[in-house]
Amino acid sequence: MTARLEGLTRLLLIAIVAGGAADCAAHAPRSPEPVPPRPETTPTAPGAQSPDSPPSDPTAATPVPEPSPATAPRRGTKLHWPRGAEWGQATLTALRSKRTWIPAAGAVVVAHWDRKISDWATSHTPVFGSVDNAQKASGDLVGATDLSMFVTALVEPGGDTPWWRSRFHRLLVEYGAVTAANLTTSGLKSAITRTRPDDDGKDSFPSGHSTRAFATATMASANLEGTPMPAGLRIGLDAGITTLAAGTAWARVEGGRHFPSDVLAGAAIGSFVSTWVRECFLRENPALSVDLSAGHRQWAVQARWSF
Repeated sequence: MTARLEGLTRLLLIAIVAGGAADCAAHAPRSPEPVPPRPETTPTAPGAQSPDSPPSDPTAATPVPEPSPATAPRRGTKLHWPRGAEWGQATLTALRSKRTWIPAAGAVVVAHWDRKISDWATSHTPVFGSVDNAQKASGDLVGATDLSMFVTALVEPGGDTPWWRSRFHRLLVEYGAVTAANLTTSGLKSAITRTRPDDDGKDSFPSGHSTRAFATATMASANLEGTPMPAGLRIGLDAGITTLAAGTAWARVEGGRHFPSDVLAGAAIGSFVSTWVRECFLRENPALSVDLSAGHRQWAVQARWSF
């Protein structure tokens, strides 16, 4: 039974990789079509109008340059309830995300060398210096990714929704996504029962620490995308948060608690679930928005449908 589940899990990971690769191929840049040469024109004096050009319109408006990402107007995301094809669209978006299919591909590739990599990591401990340090660092690093999601959720604009309400909605969805990812991983652990590298338990696949770290890092990255700031700063913050998640995953390997394919599969699950939940329930301009508000001893739910 365990062997069958492991085989099905690998097939699922391969399907995710194939879907991501197909999406990359579909969006690959194509060679531009040749531009026909322009006809030669007779030079005109400065300020004069060419005889072949249409008469100028003095009332035409001068084009206004678009604002830069750092100064773009704050639109913000709102709580949204998906309908119809939006469920499937969210699933495809999550499957095609590089944060999903790249670690899934890594899990498939390294599975054959799991034991060798794990033994080397625990015997050399190249990053954290000892198995105990690696195990402690994994908890600290996953806590740091949790904090990054929380802070970026507070910073991302909420549009025309009141500040406290928009943050409440966003944190509700994002912590719900992390909980869903953790539950998915827990279910797979119970079904597959893979023995840990240190033989302490049969819940090695997939890694719960890695799942949580990449779920929160994916949410934090999405929050950064919706926050006006210079592109260089956004890239640097995103890279730093992703490094925290990757450090969590490697610490679990170096600490002897997981095989490499365990943490890579956990990363794929965390990224997939968090992306899917955000695509479903947080939108910039939702057709059907849901508003939750709290008063004295009462809660209110309002739904708005835009046509």
